[in-house]
Amino acid sequence: MDVSLLKTLLNSFFDFAASYDQARSTLHDIDVESARKQLFVAAGERLTNSMFGDQDKVEEASSLRQLFGDMKKEIRALCKRAQDLQVLLIDADEKVQEDKLATSFATQEFDACFDADFKSDLDQKKENLEAIRQELINYKLCLD
Repeated sequence: MDVSLLKTLLNSFFDFAASYDQARSTLHDIDVESARKQLFVAAGERLTNSMFGDQDKVEEASSLRQLFGDMKKEIRALCKRAQDLQVLLIDADEKVQEDKLATSFATQEFDACFDADFKSDLDQKKENLEAIRQELINYKLCLD
């Protein structure tokens, strides 16, 4: 029997097994590399999405900051306006008090003048009525 044929067959078998192992190793390396690339792609997508999300949050925060700044200015303006109105209200209250005092004095003066006029007029009417009464008494005495 020819051993060389068996030897060639064994060498072919070992070459085939080595080739199979090498192909399997290469396939494994390709799978590992592919998985690594997929991980990098997924990580890149997540990073990109995160960056876009962060950018959206930054824009929203900037918008809110601007809105709060505008509101702060409006509040300051309203506080200033409230202070101005408070000053005007105090001035108006003082003016009302002055007017009430002036009205009170004018009322007292009017009442005093009116009472004096009324009293003098009343005294004069009383004297006239007394004179008329006396005349009526005298007239009645004349008639009796």
